[in-house]
Amino acid sequence: MNYENKGPSNEALKNIIGESLPVIQMVQQIRRVAPLDHTVLINGETGCGKELVARALHNTSSRAHAPFAVINCAALPPHLFESELFGHEKGAFTGAHELYRGVFEQAQGGTLFLDEIGELPLAFQPKLLRVLENRTIRRVGGKQEIPIDVRIIAATHQDLFDLVQQNKFREDLFYRLHIIPIQVPSLKERIDDIPLLANHFVAELSSNAKKLSVKAIEKLMGHHWPGNIRELKNVISRSVSGSEDPIVSDKDIHIMPSSFKLTYPVLHLKTIEKQAILQAIDRAKGNVFQASQLLGISYASLRRKLSDLKS
Repeated sequence: MNYENKGPSNEALKNIIGESLPVIQMVQQIRRVAPLDHTVLINGETGCGKELVARALHNTSSRAHAPFAVINCAALPPHLFESELFGHEKGAFTGAHELYRGVFEQAQGGTLFLDEIGELPLAFQPKLLRVLENRTIRRVGGKQEIPIDVRIIAATHQDLFDLVQQNKFREDLFYRLHIIPIQVPSLKERIDDIPLLANHFVAELSSNAKKLSVKAIEKLMGHHWPGNIRELKNVISRSVSGSEDPIVSDKDIHIMPSSFKLTYPVLHLKTIEKQAILQAIDRAKGNVFQASQLLGISYASLRRKLSDLKS
C-alpha cells in the first residue's frame, strides 16, 4: 500500500510505503495533524524516514503550495547557524557581499523542517526560542524585525527529554517543539513491510524488471536493520547492480556484517534483548554511551536495562 488512492491528499502520502499497523497508525496521525498548523516534533531512529514524514505533513496541509525549506542542524558549523537560519545584511561581516535571506524567510508562508534538532548548539537555542515565541526574525547585521509565517517541523533521532535532563537542551525550547509528537517506527518494528519496500526499491533501482526470490525476501526479513530503510535501500542497490539474472536470489543479497541478526527459532524477548545489549557493550568495548547509540536507545534507558540484568 502506498496511499496513492486513499483520499484527497493521497498524492502527498504516496511515498510512504507500508501496510503494517505501525505505518497505518502513523499515516492516520499525519492526516489528523497536517491541517492543524501546530509545531510537530518527529522522533525516530536514523534512516527510518523522518524527512519523508515531514514532507507528507507539509504536502497534506494548507501550506502545500508554499515553500518547504530544510536545514540539517547536524551539518552546520556553529558560527553559521544564525546566518543560515535568519539571514544576513550586506556587509554584516567579512565575506557578506550581498543580502542573504535565511531559511526562515525562504520558507515564508510554508514549512521549515529543522532536521536533527538535538544537535542545535546550546548557545544558539535561546535565539531559536525567541523566534518561536515572537514569530519575528532579525537578520545578522540588521535592525528590522521581520515577521515570519512558517510552520515548524523538527526531527531528531535522540531522546530530547534525556538531553534536557543532561542540561544539553533547553527545557523551555523542548516544550515549544514538543507540541505534537510523531514517532516514526523503525524497520525492525515493521518487518512485515520489508517485502513491499524491497520490491519497491528493486523496481526503482533496476533498469529491467527484476524480481526478488522468496529466499531473498526471507534473508532480508531475518536481518535486524539498524540502519533502517536507508540501509535496506543500500542493500537492494548493491544486490540489483551485482546480479545479472532477472531474479535476485538470496546469494545476491550482501548485508554488511555490522549489526545484529534475528535468528530462528524465535527466542524469548528478554533473551533477545539481553543478547543485543551484551553484543552492543562488546562492540563498544565497554563504553555504555556508544552501546546505547548502537542499540538506538537513550543512555539512561540502557543504564536501567543493565541494572535490571544485574539484579
